[in-house]
Amino acid sequence: MHLVTAFPPTHALVNDLPFDTAISVRERMAHDMLEIAAMSSFYYDHLLTLRQEIKYIWGRAKTQSSYYFLFNRYFSFFSNLGITIVAFSNLSDEVE
Repeated sequence: MHLVTAFPPTHALVNDLPFDTAISVRERMAHDMLEIAAMSSFYYDHLLTLRQEIKYIWGRAKTQSSYYFLFNRYFSFFSNLGITIVAFSNLSDEVE
């Protein structure tokens, strides 16, 4: 095996390959459905644990570990929200 074949194909090589549109559309739909399932379970978990978060984190004096918890919880929440919005928006291929 050559070292070159161990890497993903470059953009030029991808354009030379035969392209099956039906398979591509099916793979994209499967990807989108899996992403929706993952994000739904992620946000559902946030809703399920919100009551405990309010009771044990917001209702008490803040410690260093509570700040770590809040950063971890809400950084991932808003990051995933932004990724989900971008992933499902119709962006133009044109550069202005």
